[in-house]
Amino acid sequence: MPIFTLMTVPFVFTLGGFVFAGLLEPMAMALGVSVAKAATLQAAFAFACAFAGPVLAHVTRNLSKKPLLIASLVLLACVNGWSALAENFDSLMLSRIMIGGLGALALPLAVSIGVAMAPPEKRARTIAGIYAGVAVALILGVPAGSVIGGVLGWRASFWMTATLCLVSLVLVASRVPKVPVAVAPTVSGRLDAQSFGYLAVTLLAFSAMFAMVGFIGPVITALTGLGAYGIAALQVLIGASCLAGLRLGAGLAAKPGVPGLPIFGGIVLALAVVIHPLSLGTTTAAYGLVAMVVSILVAPASQFGTAPIVQARLAQAAGPSATFALALNGSMVYLGQGLGVASGAYAIGRWGLVAAPITGVVIAMIGMGVALALRRPTANSKTEPAQA
Repeated sequence: MPIFTLMTVPFVFTLGGFVFAGLLEPMAMALGVSVAKAATLQAAFAFACAFAGPVLAHVTRNLSKKPLLIASLVLLACVNGWSALAENFDSLMLSRIMIGGLGALALPLAVSIGVAMAPPEKRARTIAGIYAGVAVALILGVPAGSVIGGVLGWRASFWMTATLCLVSLVLVASRVPKVPVAVAPTVSGRLDAQSFGYLAVTLLAFSAMFAMVGFIGPVITALTGLGAYGIAALQVLIGASCLAGLRLGAGLAAKPGVPGLPIFGGIVLALAVVIHPLSLGTTTAAYGLVAMVVSILVAPASQFGTAPIVQARLAQAAGPSATFALALNGSMVYLGQGLGVASGAYAIGRWGLVAAPITGVVIAMIGMGVALALRRPTANSKTEPAQA
């Protein structure tokens, strides 16, 4: 199984969307916009992914997956290069929308190819292995983008991403076999009410997290006074926490339901712990650093623990429509990211940077309500009752 090769796909796709997360302040200054407006570049990418992913998956559901994946990687490489050359904010915004909309098939295609090659008992771990590319992007890629962008300018981070997209393209073309095309007649009827509840868990978990994570560079600087290298070091820790969450989720995937209450409880705790020090600023840098580290260790692990559980259930429920179902879950991931960044940007514009984690806490508490609802089996559920 070319799991490593398929893992490079979500790696470069995630990198394309968030490689500049630690460079918002110098990027905003260069483009002549506010930090909150610069962060909307991430929201635009996420919203484009959210709305284009399921549509593209449905339109291309009966086409060969490997050529589609190769075409997606070509687009990712080209548009990241365009982002590096963008002359103004509007041009960069358009490139972010295009990379999100046209590349939205990349992640669900990689996962569905892996699922098609894996025996049923290994699907959850296969999904976790491929999806680990997201965590690796956060562990290595985004911090590398922060360092390279800090040294050579923010445009260099996009050139780095375009180059890595070409590397992934070569690996996929040479190492991933073709998989049979399973004809998918009807998609919507394959998802029951419980599955839509799991999609809501994905949406709310990512919305809560990205209300603050979308502004992670300014938040870290405000809490600790650290610059590009310090931000990159803490971004590595974020990625490691995501990877730990994926491993935990893979182990829990065989159990019924989604452990929603611990997930959202962890997010609430992790976001709440930075509110007080963030309100004080860098005058208490040591206090802010401790709070930031605690937040980083808890929140990403809680959030990413949902990924293998939800995706394994959707892949099993959808059968030959797995690409569509996984694209729908991916849509919730990116819609959550976009909603989180947009709501965080609005809150920061009204009440300052401290409003970002407060907004995330409010969203996570809504997620707790959904988790409580998932404790009860739905009327059409064919599985055991979900335990939150």
